[in-house]
Amino acid sequence: MVAAVALASWWTYVAQPCIGALGTGCERWLEPAAADCVAGRLAARAAAPYLGLDETQQAAFASRHARYLLADRVDVWAMATRSGRDVHRWALLEGARPSEGAFLALTTHFGAGMWAHAAFAQRHNSVRFLFQPPSTTPNRWAHRLAQLRLGALERSMGHAPLPTGGSAQRIEQWWRDGGGVMALYDAPHAGRRRCIVLRSQLLGPLEVPAGLFVLATTHRVPVYFYRCLLDDATGQRRIQVRQPVVTADLQSLVHMAEQWLDESLRLDPAAWHFWPALEQLRQGTRGAYPAP
Repeated sequence: MVAAVALASWWTYVAQPCIGALGTGCERWLEPAAADCVAGRLAARAAAPYLGLDETQQAAFASRHARYLLADRVDVWAMATRSGRDVHRWALLEGARPSEGAFLALTTHFGAGMWAHAAFAQRHNSVRFLFQPPSTTPNRWAHRLAQLRLGALERSMGHAPLPTGGSAQRIEQWWRDGGGVMALYDAPHAGRRRCIVLRSQLLGPLEVPAGLFVLATTHRVPVYFYRCLLDDATGQRRIQVRQPVVTADLQSLVHMAEQWLDESLRLDPAAWHFWPALEQLRQGTRGAYPAP
């Protein structure tokens, strides 16, 4: 047990920081940690009935999912120790990012997206990431990594991340001041918030919080959908940004979010981090807004 903890500690605090310091794609030199491999197998098992994966395909899926988890953590270390100006070394940028004014950038728990925050902040000097504060954990390594991630985001974006929980007024004020907000839209609603139903062609109905969609359409701010993939040839992160949309039609924006999720899953289904939590997103449509 002590040896296992020591190995996990070495992996987290020696191997990954060193790989992050060496540069993009270097994590390909190492195999993912055992915990990432377990997570990969769980993701493959959850995805199998939706994607029709046989055992051989599940093994390949699990390996790629674990590779994304490793890349995401390497990026945390890289951004914590390097300037966000290194984004062009680490990432290939596809699509326009805003340079001024209020906006909302939406993505899912997909790929290795840390460098996308630096990419948006490089173009716009007032960008904040909306995050759900991590739950208390006895695992000090996980706690340390969560704090490191938030610190890296603040360092690269120039502004502290914005916690959820009564955040609507702060988002509205930030927009009035000309700032932009980056956020994830596929988090489980946890039964505490008004929700909308995303009708995914691949996954079926998914219940997610409605707040960001309602705010964006109420205030008619430009909405950018983005994602971050791994480039297999170079090891760089491919940040893809869709042309912005401005709409007061809630259903129209929700439909775009559905399309973006399905398109992302077709591009690289193993990149989605929420396969193991899929059933939490499919827990009925109670309280959905607007009604299904």
